[in-house]
Amino acid sequence: MGDSVTLSTHCHSRDLPRLHAPGVLEELIECHKYNFDEILVVHQRTGDLPYTLPEKYKIKVIDILEENYRSILASVGIDYDNQLYWDTTHGFGGAHFFAHHIVNHITEMQNATSDYIVFSDADCRIINQPKEISWVEHAIYILKNNSQVLIVSPSDGGKECFKMLEDGTRLVPTVSQQIFLAERKRMAEMNFKDLPWDGKFDAPYGPFAEFYPMWEGHMWRWMRRHGLCRAVLPETYRYWHFEYH
Repeated sequence: MGDSVTLSTHCHSRDLPRLHAPGVLEELIECHKYNFDEILVVHQRTGDLPYTLPEKYKIKVIDILEENYRSILASVGIDYDNQLYWDTTHGFGGAHFFAHHIVNHITEMQNATSDYIVFSDADCRIINQPKEISWVEHAIYILKNNSQVLIVSPSDGGKECFKMLEDGTRLVPTVSQQIFLAERKRMAEMNFKDLPWDGKFDAPYGPFAEFYPMWEGHMWRWMRRHGLCRAVLPETYRYWHFEYH
């Protein structure tokens, strides 16, 4: 029996009509060219907004309410009342408010049942990969054969690298939460209670300030503590982050 893989994505109230417009969710699923074992869609603070799901896929929808933020964050050791996090990400209405950008991934991680999870923002698409193999398959291969790798991303066109694997995969110390694959059980081991941000802007390549309290900042601190890294696949496995029209 082969490895099982979950595809997860998420949206909030403004983006729900965009994600569930005709053909959009299908496009997000099918661009990976992989037969996923389960598909999760998280709706964050979407209330009773109407939507429809494509009938050809079995999709589980999970709703996140604002009143559940505190307990969701606490389940991985993150303090919802951390004033530094609030100030740095400009409060509840800020575009990068840390809690909005963390609760989705935690919920997906804790509800998935597969061996591996692909986390994908709703506006990310795979735009290039070989016909004979999905980026998902190659990412699993990289994880299985490189114990220092925590997560794997398709190429974003960048060049940063501290080690290059034989196939051209770059090992990097940075994190992007837009799209990546991880082993579910390994992700479930992460707890950030003893890894609060100290207020220093010291991540490699100078990410924007809001990075540090967000999910990617927490993962980066976890990787730094445990000597782990992110793998970025070669340009033959390319994704694109677009803006809805």
